[in-house]
Amino acid sequence: RETGYAVAEIEDKLRAPFVFRQITAWQWHFQRGIPDQKNQMKFAKAIYNKADRVVFVSQAAAREGEALGLDKSKVRIIGIGIETNLFKPASDKYALRQQLAIAGEKVILFIGRINFAEKGIGYLLGAMPAITREVANANLVIIGASGEIDRVKELIKELGIDSHVQLVGRKPFADLPQYINASDVVVVPSVWVEHFGQVTIEAMSCAVPVVTSDAGGSPEINVDGVTGFVVPAADSQKLAEAILKILRDEDLQKRLGLAARQRVIENYT
Repeated sequence: RETGYAVAEIEDKLRAPFVFRQITAWQWHFQRGIPDQKNQMKFAKAIYNKADRVVFVSQAAAREGEALGLDKSKVRIIGIGIETNLFKPASDKYALRQQLAIAGEKVILFIGRINFAEKGIGYLLGAMPAITREVANANLVIIGASGEIDRVKELIKELGIDSHVQLVGRKPFADLPQYINASDVVVVPSVWVEHFGQVTIEAMSCAVPVVTSDAGGSPEINVDGVTGFVVPAADSQKLAEAILKILRDEDLQKRLGLAARQRVIENYT
């Protein structure tokens, strides 16, 4: 953002097109209480005024820009691309579970910052009692560390789901395809304006169905009922219902996963 502002300030001297690629939400910076909120707004206004094109990762992201005064004619949408030869389906999820020491016969996976207000981890934990009442051998694997991990541990005890949640900490990027392929469903329960959510397409590329919230750009990526399910943000009950549909029906799980993989190949390479 600072570099974009600097370019905006000298744009008339460059004699070249100025294209700004935006991958995060301004509102995220405005709402976090960072010391230079006024500067962030100044950066946004200057960039949107001077840039010839502003490239967003989703329609949701573009709408935020337009709300801050960006001319619609400058907007282009180009999603994030991933390596589909790295994030690809594996043949034996049960062997992977043994290799990774993952418990449970039905595995739910969360990957991301351990954060309540933005990533919605608390709503996923809140869904687990309802899930385990119906699927007794379900296990939630959480990849991520630091942040609000102590609060997560407290909530796990409070909900009485200690035996159904596995905190595996931070993992190298290269290990993520294995963890995804070892799972039955990947959940992205974000409650803030997540412009894209790369882990969503990483899971889809592995032919693993996803359950995402309707916040930000997720509904543009995950097609409800086709590649997974989209549920209202901040709703543990709806999360539980969608996850249970996938855990109970292996044919549905396979069908959603194959469609998810195809959607990534067609749109996000």
